[in-house]
Amino acid sequence: MFGYVVVNKPELKFREFDVYRAYYCGLCHSLSKRHGLSGQLTLSYDMTFLVILLSSLYEPEHSVTSKRCIVHPIKRQNIISSEFTDYVADMNVILSYFKCLDDWHDDRSVLKLAYSKLLKKGSIGKNLNNVHATSDSTDDGSVAATQPSAVDDGSVAATQPNSDSNNQNSYFTDDSGHLHISPDYSYKNKIEAISSLLDELGTREKMNETNVDVVAGLFGRIMQILFVPFDDIYAKGLGRMGFYLGKFIYIMDAFDDVEDDVKKGHYNVFSNCYTDPDFETHVKDMLTMMMAECSDAFEMLPAVDNADILRNILYSGVWNSYERRVSKNLQNK
Repeated sequence: MFGYVVVNKPELKFREFDVYRAYYCGLCHSLSKRHGLSGQLTLSYDMTFLVILLSSLYEPEHSVTSKRCIVHPIKRQNIISSEFTDYVADMNVILSYFKCLDDWHDDRSVLKLAYSKLLKKGSIGKNLNNVHATSDSTDDGSVAATQPSAVDDGSVAATQPNSDSNNQNSYFTDDSGHLHISPDYSYKNKIEAISSLLDELGTREKMNETNVDVVAGLFGRIMQILFVPFDDIYAKGLGRMGFYLGKFIYIMDAFDDVEDDVKKGHYNVFSNCYTDPDFETHVKDMLTMMMAECSDAFEMLPAVDNADILRNILYSGVWNSYERRVSKNLQNK
């Protein structure tokens, strides 16, 4: 979806890349199984990082298989799957769904509206429908919901459950029968919170917000929600990771697209300062601070399995796009 949270392949061992690829294929398989082709099209390397992170931290039972697919019809590809592969697949579809609605609202893209309807046909479609049925919907189908509670250090306070969620036996079960244990972290609450934050982000962008901390922070809070599957001892650390990684992604995306956005008349938080002589240095300083906080949170978590792959991404891979953009800028001078 973003293309920034990726490995630095030359720095990985062959075995490590094979493991990374197997998790990527596992996510692709889960998207196809749970959400069909429309869900599979949302596949990204960014969310593969979250699958590996959660799998390393929680050490769930996982299956290792090999299959052929449309992309690899001849050679079987290894697939690593677990409950967190399914969880991340669902989160990816939820985020893609609201992104499509946002594009429909901003650009009146009929294709994105149609795609959002296709995404609702997967295993979480009824939860999206339930939120729409119990919330104040706008004319574009987006949902007005209660704002989640989060603080600037990325720690998480769960969204308040509805009154019918106060029963500790009120768990969410998706169409495949998978049980999600914590009612405060149910898909319904996550969907409401993500929708609310995206609505606020869209409002800020329409107001031409120039404070990068405000808009990047809103996207950070969205990623924070995705990174925390349960209300447990790891929630604060995972939330902090997601918060600062989300801020990094938003800033990096704005930096990468600023010239094109200005030409097309689209919003970009850097539109008024991208021609400044120290612009690239300023952006790098912000990105470095975001990744320092994210990496610090990671190192505080007891993630052991595949830690070298995760560190490759956090300390090296995330900088691929920045270095590519800076190199392109130098060539154009």
